[in-house]
Amino acid sequence: MSWEDRPFDCSRCGAHRLRCGMGWKTGSPICKTCYAHDLSVPEAVLKKRVVIQAVRRLEPQLSEEQIAGAIEASVDSHGGLRTLARQVSSTPEVLLGSSLSTKLTCGFVEQLLAAGAIAVSLPVCPACGKSAPIQKAGPDLRACTSCETRRAGHLPCSKCNKTRRVAGRGESGEPLCSSCRAKDPTLWRTCSICGELGRVNQRTESGEAVCLVATGNLRVAAMSASGSG
Repeated sequence: MSWEDRPFDCSRCGAHRLRCGMGWKTGSPICKTCYAHDLSVPEAVLKKRVVIQAVRRLEPQLSEEQIAGAIEASVDSHGGLRTLARQVSSTPEVLLGSSLSTKLTCGFVEQLLAAGAIAVSLPVCPACGKSAPIQKAGPDLRACTSCETRRAGHLPCSKCNKTRRVAGRGESGEPLCSSCRAKDPTLWRTCSICGELGRVNQRTESGEAVCLVATGNLRVAAMSASGSG
């Protein structure tokens, strides 16, 4: 067994793993996971250079150190750095508010603006008209986090105050998430099968409430009757 195949204690995380490479700054052996997050190794430096050159064409007043700082604040792995370099080099308009901007490039633009950039910009949400990071691509348009949340039917739950998908509403029409809806006794009904008061799991064809336990018992009975239980 060669030394490359023998596990060792990684100089970064201390885990006992196979060696992947050397820390570029320290020269100490590191594992695959730590190597993938070391942005000082040669291949990562080359990708940084691609991003820096793309930004300097738009923001000549920013130093390479400032841009490098924005890069390191936006990505923490070789994979993220490769993606960022590919996006800004093939589609530089993602730095100028394009609707093609991704969550990664939006985060990078935010870091550049914080460093003093003046030419780059965040995309404008077509739903609310505000400059904001684009969270998700919808079927018709890309929207910011707030608009995408509202469009997906997410609202602050009136009970726990967490923004979640609306699963039901209280007696006064207030939004409830699935967890709080299940715990709200005002929404419980008497089960038409077992007679117990509880959460409505389903309803019969005539609209009568059936609780979770009764639903399970019906399913078991149906399986037994069909010979599969």
